[in-house]
Amino acid sequence: MTFQELEKTLIKGKRILQPITNGNVIEGKEGYYSIWITNTKKLPPVFHNELVRRKTNLLYIGIASGSLLKRLYLQELQHRNPATFFRSIGAVLGYRPEPGSLADKKNQNNYKFNIENTKAIVEWINHNLEIAFHYCPTTDSTIEITLIKKYGPLLNWTHNPEPFMPLKKLKDECRAIARNQI
Repeated sequence: MTFQELEKTLIKGKRILQPITNGNVIEGKEGYYSIWITNTKKLPPVFHNELVRRKTNLLYIGIASGSLLKRLYLQELQHRNPATFFRSIGAVLGYRPEPGSLADKKNQNNYKFNIENTKAIVEWINHNLEIAFHYCPTTDSTIEITLIKKYGPLLNWTHNPEPFMPLKKLKDECRAIARNQI
């Protein structure tokens, strides 16, 4: 697999609509993935306007060093375990974690939403996002970083040449609520 082949698949390739309903095609293999919004107007105005300014619908690029099924389908799209994208999109959509839910936890960053809110976010994801992915026999984080630097997905913070401050503010607020600091 060349970088160009991976890039073509993730950025210009065929995407899966209704990723929760149709994501059962994802296998437990290593690979890379991209997450896109079908209509930017489904996001709050500040995020919609930024995507329009950037001329893209790309929200996130990620890597699954173990299993795309686990990382993308179960974690990022359904939040069965902590996942950066799910926390970000939940915060963007206005959901907040339970106050103090991280108070006794070792990891003070991986906030979660309550069951009702998680279900609502999963439903929103299924109706408003699409995904692309590419299996690779081995994954390399430098490739993920290169893609993030080149395309600057709105919800990728780390390695993004143009990190979006309103996202950081929302995630910081969620962490503060979950740590009982607000």
